Amino acid sequence: MAEPGWLLFGPAAKAQDISFRDGPILGLSFDGVSMNATRIILAIALIATCGLSASAQLANPGFESNFGVPNDWTPAGGGSPGATVFTDADMPTAGSFFLSFFGASTGPGTPHSNEGGAGSDATGTAQLSQTFSTPNESNTLLTFDCQFVSLDATNGDFMEASVSDGAIVYNIMHLDASDTPGGTPSSAAGSSTSPISNISADLGALFPTATTSTIFTVTLHIGNLNTGTQGSRGYFDNFDFAAGTGFEADSVTFSDQGASQMIAVHTVQPSREFYNLISGNLGGPIGGGPLLGLYLDPLIFDILSLPFGTAGLHTGTDPMGDYSTFVSSAAVPSGTTFDYVLAVVFAGTLESQSSVKRYVWP
Repeated sequence: MAEPGWLLFGPAAKAQDISFRDGPILGLSFDGVSMNATRIILAIALIATCGLSASAQLANPGFESNFGVPNDWTPAGGGSPGATVFTDADMPTAGSFFLSFFGASTGPGTPHSNEGGAGSDATGTAQLSQTFSTPNESNTLLTFDCQFVSLDATNGDFMEASVSDGAIVYNIMHLDASDTPGGTPSSAAGSSTSPISNISADLGALFPTATTSTIFTVTLHIGNLNTGTQGSRGYFDNFDFAAGTGFEADSVTFSDQGASQMIAVHTVQPSREFYNLISGNLGGPIGGGPLLGLYLDPLIFDILSLPFGTAGLHTGTDPMGDYSTFVSSAAVPSGTTFDYVLAVVFAGTLESQSSVKRYVWP
């Protein structure tokens, strides 16, 4: 008798009676036709969610995707909606373009209530924002370059950036006329600039309860403190992620134990239902597929059709958030390669997911 569902990789993968360590003997068709309505609904929900997952990292981070008002960034608050331009002062710092936007006809602007800390975000400013999540549990350091172009030094103009998890708003950058001169003067604006600032915000440290599923918002501000007519400019470029304070993350791992393969699962939240989704479609870079990072494969939907209690594929973690099981190494042909991701379900909806990994069966 085969181990949990693993004949789905083999040549006799259809209509097999398979013994599940956590459940009964089931006659399953592994071509997707046996999916019931509930599983189809969940599959559709996962596909709908994958649109967020696939584009969750910052889009157009270097403002290279178009010329003019930048794609993927949302303007608010009046002033300029921003424009992707070629070169001025000390910009761009990477690529061919950078973002320029200014706060003319806005204000009076009020800076963040706690420069460098948590508090109330700036108001009365020209704004550009984007929602995002981190690429993985390790790369939690948000970085970017910026430069303040002062056009109204006597009236307290300022430039800021903030990041929020929807509950707490941190100020991660503040520049004003006191930071100028120092950079190359702006030929476009005919005024002094600050030196290039290389900003970094460790999201893992700022938001210690965040996970890879946390949706953040980064907001860029240009503020007129005392006048609504003359607006200074802000230049931004090269948003990126680097290693920072890691998030506690949902995870699933395969490890070779010789005669068996161990599947170990951890969920940040305890006692969670999960699917260990697997795809043999290796159609691109790891994590680049359209469904939670996986490339589409009927096998994914076969797994979604399995009942709760199917060992290693659809079951739950214990009150510590842990689960493990073993699969005979002989259950799958040696050299079989697949991508896999953990989908954590709570109250019938997708709560979170792990990063996508690739495994070669020994």
